[in-house]
Amino acid sequence: MNRFNASVAEVDFLDNWQKSELAVCMLSNDKSYLDKQFSLLETCVLEYTELQLMSMRREWL
Repeated sequence: MNRFNASVAEVDFLDNWQKSELAVCMLSNDKSYLDKQFSLLETCVLEYTELQLMSMRREWL
């Protein structure tokens, strides 16, 4: 995640090795920059063939 300047945490299914829920956090004062970075991150995750992505959502605070 260093490439995207993001923090990642496993937030659910901690005792299940087949499944995981991850939370990704990025901070900036420029929403358009964050939107671009999240889009690049999503593309990278979707191209990773060794996992099956069940869902993805964005939340702005």
